Parts: sequence; structure tokens; C-alpha cells
Amino acid sequence: MPDYAEEIRELFSNPGKYSDWYRRNEILYQDEKALVSSFNPRDCLDMGSGPGIFHEVLRGETVSLDISEHMLSAFEGDRVVGDVRQMPFRDKAFECSFSAVTVCFVDDLDSFFREASRVTRKLTVICFIPLDSSWGEHYAELGKKGHHYYSKAIFRPKDEIMKVFTKYFKLESTRSTLDFRPDERPKVQEPMEGGTGSFICVSGPPLIGPAAGLA
Repeated sequence: MPDYAEEIRELFSNPGKYSDWYRRNEILYQDEKALVSSFNPRDCLDMGSGPGIFHEVLRGETVSLDISEHMLSAFEGDRVVGDVRQMPFRDKAFECSFSAVTVCFVDDLDSFFREASRVTRKLTVICFIPLDSSWGEHYAELGKKGHHYYSKAIFRPKDEIMKVFTKYFKLESTRSTLDFRPDERPKVQEPMEGGTGSFICVSGPPLIGPAAGLA
């Protein structure tokens, strides 16, 4: 039986199919990009980059890490095939690290955040869709019905994600978007302070020294 990482590698073998979701859901994509852009991420490692969906709002030089070589083949630039749970980079290799929805496709969140903290010098921006949100509930239900992507996703409550995040990073900012429900008409909106929306991004510097990783 393949492990979860192998399942994810096979799941994300078609960059065109993955990108189609964002084209079909243009307003959601626009809102999510606006939220990421509000953090002014620069010179980042894009952890679980996929086909570079958020690269247009990542400033400076971006290095893309993904478990699927197929996803990385969809764009040009600095690309590395690898697992976010064990990244092939030296300590503090990047000024910034960024992740869009990789949280939802990692079985070991602790390993992911520990590695993100290890390779980051100044700032990380981690975005996710929590289970206890209207869109998280919607995607989880689609997953139960066999949706190609969401059936393999792991949607976690916000508090569970934040508990692990704050083991490795100092929380400085929480912003969100998508405060409308899946059964409502999508709307273009400005990023909101706090985590009331369904697409949440948190940011902060890595914890340094013996405090990092302690519960």
C-alpha cells in the first residue's frame, strides 16, 4: 500500500487539471491572491508550489519545492522536487517561506512546520482552509463523495493547525478572506484582519533556540 506522500505525488500529476480549478473559480482565486499579496512575501521558498499558482504575487526571487515533478514542469524558474516534511535545503536558506494549501495535503503537520522553521530566516506565510469553516466543511463533504483532490485532503480545525504553527513560529499576523458561504454568490473582497474567513493566512518569524518545537 503506497504511503500518503506517494498518493499525493500521483494525485498531483496533471498541472493543467489543477490549474483549471482556479480558472473556473476566478473570484475565489482573486480573493486568495489579494490576501497572500497583503503580506508582501519576497524572496520566498514556495513549499508545495504546485504549478506556480501564486507566483504572480510572490515578489523577488522564488524557489519552488513540490513533491510532483509534473507540477514543476508547468513553469520556468528555480524548481526542486522534494518532500516538505524533509526539505533538501540547508538551515536558514531562505529569507521567506510560503505555502498556500499544502497544510491540507500533509499527513505530518509537525514535520512540515518544523522543516519550514528550519529553512526560514525571517518570515513564513502559511495559508490554509480549516475544517471548521464553511468552505472547509464544503470541501470535506465533496471529499467524502470521491472528489479527485478533496478525497485525499486532510482538513483540520483551525485550533489544531495553530497549535502546531506556534510551536515553531511566533505568530505576528492573521488575515483571511472568503467570508461568504459556498452556496452564496462569490464576491471580490479585501483581506480581513483575523481568522473569520475560510481561507486563512498566518505569518511570523521562526522561533530560535530551545523554545522552538516545545509544546
